[in-house]
Parts: sequence; C-alpha cells; structure tokens
Amino acid sequence: MVSLLVAVCAAAGAACSDSYGLSVDLKTDWLPVREFDLVRTEVWHDEDPTGSLLPAIELTVTPESSFLPRSSIPARRIAELAEVESGDITVRVSLVRSGVSTPVGTGLAHVRLEGDTVAAVSIRRSCPTGMECTASECTSTADCPPPNACASPICDGGECFAEPIEDACPTGSYCHPVWGCTPITCDASSSCSGAGLVCTSGRCECPGGTLERSCTDGMDNDCDTAIDCADPSCEGAACGANGLACSGGSCVCPSGTAEDCSTDADDDCNGSGGCQDPACEGTSCGACGLTCSGGACSCAGGGGGESCSDGVDNDCNCETDCAQASCANEACNGSGPWYRCCSGSCADTLNDANNCGGCGIQCRGGICKQREGATVSACGCIGDAQCPAGGAFSCVTTATMGQLCSCTGGAACPAGAFCGDPVGAADVRYCQY
Repeated sequence: MVSLLVAVCAAAGAACSDSYGLSVDLKTDWLPVREFDLVRTEVWHDEDPTGSLLPAIELTVTPESSFLPRSSIPARRIAELAEVESGDITVRVSLVRSGVSTPVGTGLAHVRLEGDTVAAVSIRRSCPTGMECTASECTSTADCPPPNACASPICDGGECFAEPIEDACPTGSYCHPVWGCTPITCDASSSCSGAGLVCTSGRCECPGGTLERSCTDGMDNDCDTAIDCADPSCEGAACGANGLACSGGSCVCPSGTAEDCSTDADDDCNGSGGCQDPACEGTSCGACGLTCSGGACSCAGGGGGESCSDGVDNDCNCETDCAQASCANEACNGSGPWYRCCSGSCADTLNDANNCGGCGIQCRGGICKQREGATVSACGCIGDAQCPAGGAFSCVTTATMGQLCSCTGGAACPAGAFCGDPVGAADVRYCQY
C-alpha cells in the first residue's frame, strides 16, 4: 500500500517553528472493496476542532488491500504528514463506500505531537461505533466473540478482530465474517446466501446495512440471524426506556430487579425511583425508622416529637426514649411516675442511690430509702456528709424512718420535681415529681 506524504506547513503556506512528522496507521477487519472503497484521513489541532490542517487524505483500496493486524505487520500505514505543528492533535479515519453518505466505520486517535509520532487508529466489528472503544476486550483469541464459521478471531493489543479463513468458501464466494460464505456477484435469478441478503447492483447486500443499527426494532438489521440484544454488537446498548440495556443477549436492567428504596435511583428500570416505586411502600428508606409512605420517605413514628416510654424512635433521629435529650427527667415507665429518664437511661428513683427521689440526687452513703406508704424516697444518713453534695440537703432524724436527707428548698430538686412532704410529716421533706 502506498502511504501519502504531505508537508502540512508548506501546504498552508506558513513556516512552523516546532514541526514534526505524523504518521497514521490503521487496523480494521472490515473488508476492503466488499464493504468499503476508500479510506479517508482527517487531522486537526484540538484547539481548533472546526478547522482541518489540510484537505482530507483519501486512499483508494483494492481487493489485495488488507488492514488486519498480523504478527509481521501489526497495522497498515495510510498516511504520512511532514512538518506538522506541535500540539494536541486529533486524527479521524473513516471507511467510505461509494454512493453511501454514512461511513461504514469511523475511528479516532488523540496524540500530543512533541516529536515524530505515529497515530494508531482501530476500526473493528467488535466495536461497531468505531469511536474510541477501549482496548480491553481480550487477552487471547478465546476472549473474542466467534465470527461466522468461515472466519477466525484475532486478539491484537486487547482488541478483537475477525479474519476470513483462506479457501474456506467455494469458488465464486468470499468469506464475510458475519454473513458467512457469500457469492461474489449475483443477479436477479441467483440467490444470496445468508438471512435477509438481497442482490443489489450485482452483489449481495443486507438491506439494513452491516451493523445492528437498532437494538429495539425487532429486526435483524445486519443479516447475521441475531435480532436486537441477541446480536453481540448490541451488548451494552440501550434496548428500552428507564435504563434497560442489552446484556448477555437479553434486554435487562443493569442494576437488577430489586429497588433500593433509600436512593432516588430507578434501580429496577420501571420508571420510578426510591419511595416512588410502589414496591417500596412500607419498607425502610433510611436509618432510624425512616419508611416509604405515599411515595415519600418519612418517619414512621410521625416525626411530631419523642415519646419517652414507648421504645420507639418517634422522630427518627436514632435516639429512643431516654436517649433523647428532650426526655431528661420525664416519666419513662408505665409502672409508676417515679421511673424517670436520668442521664440517658430509665431510673427507678425510689431505689436508685444515684438518683434517689429524682435524677442526679446521689446518696453519698449509698442508701436510698422509700417512705413507708408513699412513692417518695430520700437518702439515708448519719450526718450531712452522707447527703447529696452542695448543701441543699441536711441529715434529720425522723420518727419512724431513722435519719434521712431532707431537701431544704426547691433548688435542691431536679427539673420537674419539687421539695415537699407528701404524707404531712413535719420531720423530713422529699424531692418528688
């Protein structure tokens, strides 16, 4: 194949201060002459994407042309440009068929020109769009999708290609990697092999083209007998609304069939995400009791405030009953009002020496005594030293209960409690709720 040498700066009538050589190599398994007649190369600087450096370079192919990667020739040179100004360069190569406006395939390469550089462009059947497909399809030929029986796969540089097998087809036919053995010429009276092929202008063609251009129309566009998602070229392509995509030959939801109700994403591809999905109604949509209800994520406890005695996180703040700051000193057990929220837990203020008669009333002598016939308690003592610290209690002698710490005023008692004697005894006063 003859490569094309063009002096870019000279063609532009200008001198380039920093200019280098740029060569363009092509790998493709599309069939020269059978599927394309011309290779078109376009080059431009990235900062000026609308202006090509020079007119497109066009190379006519022949039946002997081959662009398949070989061990001896990994790629074919299709253009050589001299004196290209340095910078970020984009190269676009298109495979063109006479009389067809849309290229059979197109490939891009981006290079930074800081010295003589080779731009390698790959256009392959396994990547039908031809636009910057990643070179991570294969590590060996076993990873490549099998072509028709008359062709064999090639793994080259992480990319899959299909190579017709020499002499695999009878005389008068050629191997098309998708259609199989196909007559070289045909007429109205002859039959074209392959599903859906018709004789057009003397050669067998697929009316839908050489690609499965639609993965949702229920038709075999490229005459390979595979329809829509069953066609390997549709792998990963959209096949329906709401994110449905082709995978493994079927149209599926990539994220599965279960909805994650804690996000707004449409995980099951049914058009509704999160709590708006009917399947999420009544299920958890977040921490601390948040639940889907009526299409929204809300607090199942109502969110109107915390009850301090029901064992439920009513306002969905991950704090239940006494753990809630607003429940401090509040009643926390239906067994009696002396059960109070003290320091984050429900305390029995009748018997708890650290919360004797009220939250935070600590008996320094370690004894909490309940008044006979009443639901109040006070610390036992043998002197003021055993009473709660702070001087708000004094040790007094009672007629029937021995010595108890008596509160000296309301300031001695915790919030919500008062200092008084519920049984009318004048010898001691208790903190009580």
